[in-house]
Amino acid sequence: MRKCVIAALTALILSACRQSDDVSARRFIEAARASMEISDFAGAKILIDSVRIVYPKAFEARKEGIRLLQEVEIAEADRTLEFQDSVIQLLRERLEGVKNDFVYEKDAEYQDVGIYSVASQAVGKNYSRNYIRAQVDETGRLTLVSNYNGSSYIHHRSIKLVSGDNYVESAVSDNFYEFKDLGVCYEKCNFAGDDNGNLASFIAVNSENPVEVTLNGDRTVRYRVNTADKKAVKDVYSFSLLLSSIEEAVAIRDEALRKKRFVLENMARADSSVVSE
Repeated sequence: MRKCVIAALTALILSACRQSDDVSARRFIEAARASMEISDFAGAKILIDSVRIVYPKAFEARKEGIRLLQEVEIAEADRTLEFQDSVIQLLRERLEGVKNDFVYEKDAEYQDVGIYSVASQAVGKNYSRNYIRAQVDETGRLTLVSNYNGSSYIHHRSIKLVSGDNYVESAVSDNFYEFKDLGVCYEKCNFAGDDNGNLASFIAVNSENPVEVTLNGDRTVRYRVNTADKKAVKDVYSFSLLLSSIEEAVAIRDEALRKKRFVLENMARADSSVVSE
């Protein structure tokens, strides 16, 4: 498409050499309008911008080009809105089909967004073992919680996962919690977003293979992730991708809507100024 625009520009410039600026500039505007009608918005913008560059004194044509550019931006925004609305609808249908597989929790007093997790990893059922718990909030932000308990603290702040010859290490986390109850030391270390070092995807990819965890602290502790936990992390990870996709599609749609409103407001102001004159 870009080659076609360049070829059209070359032909217009060559033919324009024999015509007045206003007449030649309007040919660019006509070509831009034709590009807009076939939804070649990028090509239309190039042609409109060429009027400003090649014919800086063709003032009427440039004014017409500004108006046409606004129409192009509105049409482009409408196309984005239509596409993203269809994507959002499809993704939300998928969400409705799988969200009941997860436990949803939200404390209205303390939380702005709810949290999804897997029933098999409920805290109350697993406090006495070492394991990695997966959870994701409604925006798709995934958190892995490394849980440790023992007779003494190890103060672990990072973890390493190994499967065969492959491994991944987390960043050092500053989001942790430690407490002691009836002589047992408990540690929870959170790895959220970019800080999880692709831990969740590593477990998901290796869910059928042995995965060993190393807790890095004052001393190291190693254990293997059991089958149920690997499945839980994999399921939550997949769910987080779905939630993130919805958030991204909504953000793109909202940005297109903001841009359309901005252009329409500018057009309305320009029209009102013309009337007042």
